Amino acid sequence: MNAAMQVTILLGLVLFGLGLTGILVRRNGLSVILGFQLMGVGSVVALAAFAHHHADRAGEVVALIVLAAGVAQALVALSLLCLRDRRGGDVDMEQRLPEFEG
Repeated sequence: MNAAMQVTILLGLVLFGLGLTGILVRRNGLSVILGFQLMGVGSVVALAAFAHHHADRAGEVVALIVLAAGVAQALVALSLLCLRDRRGGDVDMEQRLPEFEG
């Protein structure tokens, strides 16, 4: 492995770690979504680095597909959070809406 790939893998690992920390520490819905996005971007950076190192365009295509799926996931999650906020709920992940309590 060359130095550029090591730095790129380290960057992906740092992004993944920051996302995981954001998910585990925060309980706000928006922070959890951002944590998932950081984890996804970190894994995509690592995947793209390996694909570039092996001169394989298929890995880069998969990385773009994963990024597109992550954006779609974030849009759905944000729309659900906005719906929950409009119904009078809090975006705190530990609170439940009254109609969903058993």
